[in-house]
Amino acid sequence: MMDADRIVRMAGVAALIACAGSGPLKDDHRRALDRANEAFREGRVAEAQEAYERLGDRTGPNALVLHNRALALAAQGEHGMAEQLLRKADELALSDDVRSSIRQSLGRSTFESAKVLLREDPHRSIEMLDQAAEAYRSALLVDPDNGQIRRNVETCRRAAQLVRDQLRLRETVPELAQRQRSQADRNRPEDAADTPTEQEDRGPEPGGPPPEGTQPPAQNNPEVEPAPADPGDSDAPESESLPPAERPASETTDQEPSEMPPGGLNDQRSISEETQDASETMRQAMDNGLVAGDEDFASAVKSALDAAREEQLQAEDRLEQNRPSEASEHQGRAAELLEMAQRMLQRGQPQPGQEGSGEQQQRGDQDQQNQQDRQQGDQPAGDPLADALLEKERKERQERMAYQRSIRRGRDPVARDW
Repeated sequence: MMDADRIVRMAGVAALIACAGSGPLKDDHRRALDRANEAFREGRVAEAQEAYERLGDRTGPNALVLHNRALALAAQGEHGMAEQLLRKADELALSDDVRSSIRQSLGRSTFESAKVLLREDPHRSIEMLDQAAEAYRSALLVDPDNGQIRRNVETCRRAAQLVRDQLRLRETVPELAQRQRSQADRNRPEDAADTPTEQEDRGPEPGGPPPEGTQPPAQNNPEVEPAPADPGDSDAPESESLPPAERPASETTDQEPSEMPPGGLNDQRSISEETQDASETMRQAMDNGLVAGDEDFASAVKSALDAAREEQLQAEDRLEQNRPSEASEHQGRAAELLEMAQRMLQRGQPQPGQEGSGEQQQRGDQDQQNQQDRQQGDQPAGDPLADALLEKERKERQERMAYQRSIRRGRDPVARDW
């Protein structure tokens, strides 16, 4: 399983340490750098950033100072500025070790920028994930034996592919819903007017009058004797008077329930597998913090896909037993759930004009999303299952946001071992 959060931690501390002994610095400059690094290590990131800026004014362009200042900016969410400083530092680096550390930090910062953009612009996020992978590849050019860098390249590549897969769901889920609906219609029994009613199947109620236009059974009317059948007057073949078990196979076949439509089971299995793939895509996105759009809707989409999958498994079981009418009921419910997932994908896609970052932006996004939930017209009124799913995911999201805020307040300090 890909651990996207791991890339948040990788390279930062290692790069800070690797650069600590590089580049010509005067003793007083190095002592100032140590104090700034100490502030960074203890989580006083804003203080460290200001110290790096003051030190940079004294030293002039220096790869080490620019690099560490960029790390402080990235830790505060200023990834764009951090990336600019890291590219400058790369030009000033005097050794491959320092250059490798700088390029790894660039990859990490670009990856974080991509994650921030996922909610509002997933297409741009994909571009930045590709750029992060390229930054790590450039680090491999100067550090080809570094296995961690190779793993980071793969992490970025897989993250970009996961976002692409999510965007494709907006096309594939509607197609799945349509195909599933066609399967349900295909296996549905004929119109109710052409099929016996439940009362006709049971016959008349005991003691009640016979159906209109029929005579009572002979055993209940002693004045009427059943007329003997005249074989010469009947055009029916002789085999019709035999019990079904004794009729020729060619005649009993037509009396049995109709066989499953050709290819019905295989078609259903194909739809089921694609539904499972869609659910797995959403699971991986949520597990790795790479949801393209609103997290509440993403979780609701996955719940709807999982419920559709359960109905599809039931439909497959009925088709294997050659009971297409029962399969049709499960297929119809699966189609409804896929259509619900489609609506959730439409409602949860990024909204234009969302700006800002950090905790304030998260609260603003949540308030804006709540209002959109009330005003959005894509979701028909009276969809209790969809509303229940959204309410559940919204509460869980609020709990996650509270937890994340507590983590940010108690950020782990950066280790120092030089």
